[in-house]
Amino acid sequence: MHGHRNFSRTNPYFTQDRADLPAEHPLRRFYDRSNAFVPADNFGRGSILREIYEWPVFAPFVQAALGEQRFFRYADPLADVIVNTAEAGNGFPWHFDTNNYTVTLAIQNAEVGGDFEYSPHLRTPTDENYEGVQAVLDGDAGLIRTLHLEPGDLQIFKGRYSLHRVTPLSGSQARYVAIFSYVEEPGMVGSAERTAQLYGRVLPVHVERAGVRSDALVD
Repeated sequence: MHGHRNFSRTNPYFTQDRADLPAEHPLRRFYDRSNAFVPADNFGRGSILREIYEWPVFAPFVQAALGEQRFFRYADPLADVIVNTAEAGNGFPWHFDTNNYTVTLAIQNAEVGGDFEYSPHLRTPTDENYEGVQAVLDGDAGLIRTLHLEPGDLQIFKGRYSLHRVTPLSGSQARYVAIFSYVEEPGMVGSAERTAQLYGRVLPVHVERAGVRSDALVD
């Protein structure tokens, strides 16, 4: 398996800095983030993760649990079934997901840390609740819940409106989590720019959709 690591500094919203706001505002709170993803073409026919994802009863089960009306397997050949890896360090800082939900399967825990912390329903489509977000970022324990996932645990989580993070990790053992991706429209794939950022390369389908050359995106 071959993963691609990406380092960045990001606020909980994955947006640019806002110099017109106070320094303590959530939009101006930036944290180190390190992501490593093993892309989907490492998990071909016969792999356990691919078998789970394509098991006929799995997608309907997830859809029913989420209550989603439009629900399709992701058509991206690099991103439908991936593994996220994390080593000793900061984990994944507080953030909201850009997609409505996340479906994960815990594979291996780190020796220490790696708990899933979240503040449910902290914002809504009409209210960003920056005051509540700031309280969580400042460590208000009354707003934070902790979930310790064990290998084999399936997590179905609506992360667009619930602030969440993975706590810092330590020890020599890496944390592995599989991610199963579903979307609201059939045939969707990731953008060429985002795909290159996450996986270090793109495939012809990404270039065709973007209308750009692959050598302009990948070092």
